[in-house]
Parts: sequence; C-alpha cells; structure tokens
Amino acid sequence: LVDSLPDGLLVINETGLIQLCNEQIELLFGYPRATLIGQPVHMLMPENLRERHAEHIARYFLNPTVRPMNLAQTLAGQHRSGRTVHVQIILGPLVSTHGVLGLAVVRRITNGPRS
Repeated sequence: LVDSLPDGLLVINETGLIQLCNEQIELLFGYPRATLIGQPVHMLMPENLRERHAEHIARYFLNPTVRPMNLAQTLAGQHRSGRTVHVQIILGPLVSTHGVLGLAVVRRITNGPRS
C-alpha cells in the first residue's frame, strides 16, 4: 500500500529514527530502504541543517498535529549523491502500539532552485 503512493512517506519515532519508508523515498533520496530503516532522518537533509533538526523533532512530539512544514521557504533534502532535492513536507501523528510516531509525506518540487 505505501509503495503505491505517488509521494514519499517516512515514519519516524520520537528520537528521529526512520521506522518505515516507501519506494518514492528511495527514488527521491537514492538510498535503499534497508539502509534508511533505523537511521536518523536528518541523514536526508543538507549537513548545515542537521544539528538543529533534533530540536525541531523534539518540539513536534510535544504537540504532534497535522501541519505543513515551513511554507515560507523551499525545504531542502540531500540525495545520496550530495545534490540538493527541493521538497514540500506535511507532518502528522501516527498513533501505534509503540506510541506516537511521526508521519511525513514528502513531495519533490521541480520548480525550485536547482543545485
């Protein structure tokens, strides 16, 4: 089911570790799924943004709601090759038997600046 979605799907726990991802995430970021599971989600971000991201995750899990991430600017991810990938992300809580997880729907933006 998750691989049939047209957008990328990431599920992370409260410490920011990837619990699940779909095929679109593999294609978007260039990593095999087996490499991503259990890794910190910030590995998909440009290095200059990684340190602050842990704070954002902690704040999100204090009040997990459905919301888009920063609509005021284009968000950037980092492909395995090092190139920048411009994305839109919508967050939402996923209540499970393991507690609340974070669900991120990731869509590539093709009209953003290229790197």
